[in-house]
Amino acid sequence: MGKVALSLALILSLFFSYRIAASEIGPRKDLFLVDQIEVEGLKKVEREAILEKIQARPGTVLDNHLLKKDIELIYGMQYFEFVEVHKEIKAGKNHLIYVVKEKPVVRKILFEGYDGIGLNDLKEQIKTKEFAILDINTIKSDVTALQKFYEEKGYYLAAINYQLREVKDAVELVFEVKEFDKVRVKQITFLGNNAFSDEELKALMETREE
Repeated sequence: MGKVALSLALILSLFFSYRIAASEIGPRKDLFLVDQIEVEGLKKVEREAILEKIQARPGTVLDNHLLKKDIELIYGMQYFEFVEVHKEIKAGKNHLIYVVKEKPVVRKILFEGYDGIGLNDLKEQIKTKEFAILDINTIKSDVTALQKFYEEKGYYLAAINYQLREVKDAVELVFEVKEFDKVRVKQITFLGNNAFSDEELKALMETREE
């Protein structure tokens, strides 16, 4: 089997192994002796950061369980959109090659459509920061936090969404706000109050009519 065919077969096997639970990939199976480890596709993340994270080392006999674990460890760094694995034989040596694609950096954070609430107040509600690695889960949490903040301010009909604009190896994160009008309390009515009047009870409340 040629180098290209061997690499392709290994990629398919490794992708399949990664996507299923460890209990489903079968018994531990030796793949090959690792002579050299390479990492391709890095732009911002240091190569040493990956090599320190994974368990495979030159001289290690790579098996299917170890490889799956190392792929999970790389994804767990949360810096990469995907990880591919190749085996290439160079000068008679087995090279284990990780090919990664880094997540983009959030170059700028923008808010559009806001009016009733100040920009600084909105920025204080989010955890995503400019020049941080893009993390969709954090952004979704930010949307929830913004939605809750608007509701606390009386904008119960407000809708918050986000979009990502690609800008040369980075993204701009845009939070799109539709405030609508505040929901106002037209009238407060009490039922069954005999000891106290409506006005006495209203005086104890923070909620006010209109």
